[in-house]
Amino acid sequence: MRNKSTVYVSILTFLLILSFLFFSSPGLLTTSRSAVVVKYVEGAVGESSREVMPVIIKVIYQVEGRPIVKYPPVMAYIGVGIVTKRIVVNDETLFYLTPGNYSLTVSLSDRRLATFREILNVNAPLYVTVTYEEIKHKPLRVEVVKNQTTNISRVSVTISSISGQRVYASLPVLYFYDGRGILLKYPDVPESSDLPSVLPYYLRIDQQFSNDSSAMMTYSQHSFKFLVPADVAYLIDEYSYVPILIINSTINEVEIKNVQYH
Repeated sequence: MRNKSTVYVSILTFLLILSFLFFSSPGLLTTSRSAVVVKYVEGAVGESSREVMPVIIKVIYQVEGRPIVKYPPVMAYIGVGIVTKRIVVNDETLFYLTPGNYSLTVSLSDRRLATFREILNVNAPLYVTVTYEEIKHKPLRVEVVKNQTTNISRVSVTISSISGQRVYASLPVLYFYDGRGILLKYPDVPESSDLPSVLPYYLRIDQQFSNDSSAMMTYSQHSFKFLVPADVAYLIDEYSYVPILIINSTINEVEIKNVQYH
């Protein structure tokens, strides 16, 4: 019996020593943990090591070729993909983008002005300029048909061709004398000393004949027909005009050193 007890004790002691060596061995634990760590690090590097391109976007806003300084300042909201930034007009901002196609949207805090949209193809560093310009465009021809009974005049205003990528018009502004010799203005809304129109540019009058939306194009004549609730007896051509908004964009590749990696 004593011999069997001794054997059992010896076997139990041997198993305890083996288990201790197995669970406390530095070599075995280090190998297991390092395998997990190396796999994790390689996966992270493979996912985040992507080349990004700097894209600078500038928004210009001017009236009759002159920058407008207003208070509060006009802000530009620039969206590229899902990222949006806000800047003061006539300034620029920087995006870092991976190669690919992105939707570019530019809108101004002055809600009279239309929103600019374009597809941005990013394969190299880019400098993008979006220019908003308001102008007073003189009519080519104004035709008036009066109705003495209703005191309403039917007016047709024709403007000459305009060069631009995107061309919008607001309601024509007419100065005239009525049948009683009173000086009137249409539309009868408050004026702004800085702006051609206080009304929105509601009508896009260009037509795209090219797949390249950034191409500078000249558009044919356009006519506006509307009613004026007055007897237009004599039109003052010198002061009458059509408010026009032109939006142009340029996209140029630029050379920027030290491309960053994120």
